[in-house]
Amino acid sequence: MLLQYIREKDREVLPHLKNVVCTETQSPQKIINLELTFSENEWFTNEKLTLKVTFKKDQDDEIEESEGCLIDWKDGKDLSKKKIKKKQKNKKTGETRTIVKSVPAESFFNAFESRKAPETKDDDGDEDE
Repeated sequence: MLLQYIREKDREVLPHLKNVVCTETQSPQKIINLELTFSENEWFTNEKLTLKVTFKKDQDDEIEESEGCLIDWKDGKDLSKKKIKKKQKNKKTGETRTIVKSVPAESFFNAFESRKAPETKDDDGDEDE
């Protein structure tokens, strides 16, 4: 399921993956727990990365929420961010400077961010009809 999200830059970390444990429960709704164990590496200090995915009741293919762990990235090694350089011109002096900004990047490790599915509005509550 997660293999489709692995990017070229993520592949360097994967040789450090020592163990994968995946458990699934069905009561009262489907929950998948994923635990990845890594050897010491140059990217992050975590030994284990965990992800809990809860699916909507009676809908095993729709995710209600995912609860990931915080990845403790080492300085300059965060694969979920990329640095871009922008030139900025001062309006008063006309001087140009270059600033470096971090922006989100596509990465397998983004899967470990906690997220909730957007709320959907129910049409059952309309009393105007």
